[in-house]
Amino acid sequence: MSHLLNHTDAELTGLLATDQANSAFTELYNRYWKKLLTLAYSKLKVQALAEEVVQDVFMNLWNRRQRLTIRHSFHTYIASSVKYEILAKIVQQKKRKELDEKRPDSIYSASHNPVNDWIDYEITRQNIEATVQQLPEKCRLV
Repeated sequence: MSHLLNHTDAELTGLLATDQANSAFTELYNRYWKKLLTLAYSKLKVQALAEEVVQDVFMNLWNRRQRLTIRHSFHTYIASSVKYEILAKIVQQKKRKELDEKRPDSIYSASHNPVNDWIDYEITRQNIEATVQQLPEKCRLV
């Protein structure tokens, strides 16, 4: 059990820049991660992405703990952070989808067969070796 359970969010955010940063951060995380995950999942509809959003928000909080300035409540700050991170993920997904649509179908089709690729590679390699063997001795050495 954390010794900071009875502290307010404002007190905990103040402790993030002190030697009690680990305990304060853990307490804030424990208070908010479920709510934030629910919020992220409700918007993204993908559990893994929602977890990634929450993780990124808390990582950013930890990385900025020494210079963190919160103008309103911590709850408002962390909820806004999650909303911005959700928007970033949506933009990232949209860009990824657009890139996938631009890729040639022949490369990423379901009929793509690695065995055929290997056979083509071996045939090409054998042709190159046969051609090199027809060269004069000094050219083959090069």
